[in-house]
Amino acid sequence: DLGSTNGTRVAGALRKGGAPIALAAADSFHIGPFSFVLVARTRGDERSRSGRDVLRVLDPTPTGVPGLVRELAASDVSVLILGETGVGKEVLAETLHTLSARAGAFTRLNCAALSESLLESELFGHEKGAFTGAATRKVGLLEAADGGTVFLDEVGELPPSIQAKLLRAVEHREVLRIGSTRP
Repeated sequence: DLGSTNGTRVAGALRKGGAPIALAAADSFHIGPFSFVLVARTRGDERSRSGRDVLRVLDPTPTGVPGLVRELAASDVSVLILGETGVGKEVLAETLHTLSARAGAFTRLNCAALSESLLESELFGHEKGAFTGAATRKVGLLEAADGGTVFLDEVGELPPSIQAKLLRAVEHREVLRIGSTRP
């Protein structure tokens, strides 16, 4: 916070310069469009614990989770959660969904488990006759999740062509089914 000219949001308050502020684990701060959450280092014997155990929320009410999680859940933004296997990405995504006002379901898809052609059809859907075997129109997960949350595990494993199509769907909030000319 020292020397900040644009300001830093800490604990919900905008601060511009001044004395250092002590932060603890699970505290959040925001610099411009970026948000950060402090995560306490775990002891050597705790590293084998699963992400679900480490991310355990002792107080399940909205006030019991970190402020940034509550803020994200209350917003309508798309969230990218990064981390190594087992750190609790899916638990965090489910927590965000539960605390949000989203009326739809929480849907999971492991992107590394499906072939490229099947992934595209699962995510975006397809029109009848779009390819051999497409006997009926199929609504994709993104369209079906309208009002809900889709958790894409291993999204980095998607082929670049599908990543580009997914980016467009996230940015514009519209889906183009395979074989369709209209979103």
